[in-house]
Amino acid sequence: MVASDIEKLIDPTVANGITASLFAFFCVGFLLHPYQMARGTKWPKGDGWFKEGTLPTAREGPMYQVMRFFAIAQLSTFVVPAIIEPHSQYLTYFSCIVIFLQMIHQIVAFSGLIKVYKDVIPDTKGGKIQIAVGMVMSIAVLVVNVLACL
Repeated sequence: MVASDIEKLIDPTVANGITASLFAFFCVGFLLHPYQMARGTKWPKGDGWFKEGTLPTAREGPMYQVMRFFAIAQLSTFVVPAIIEPHSQYLTYFSCIVIFLQMIHQIVAFSGLIKVYKDVIPDTKGGKIQIAVGMVMSIAVLVVNVLACL
């Protein structure tokens, strides 16, 4: 493969479609059901994304309203523009920056170096596996977008 073949490898339209699909899934979940989304999946053994008892119990608490706000922000800054202009090269640049910053945040958060994050990191195997799968998905989407940017 030579450098001129990279542009044929992944088109920005494909990268934007993949990224918008992933973003839309989480946005809709956090917009409609932030309480349940924050607790993670209950598969395979009922292990959530965070340590049990660390999330607010009020279903309409301020943290869940912030999640709704960020879901609307993500829908309006990436998902809707990807539907309107799916072949935009700028969206691939934008998604690379956003995904990279999100991955840095995940690494810092789940490294346990900051006390606030250390208190909520799941201590179960299932919870840690969910975090690892999320990181792998982020890396895969980042690679697709970086290839589309070349």
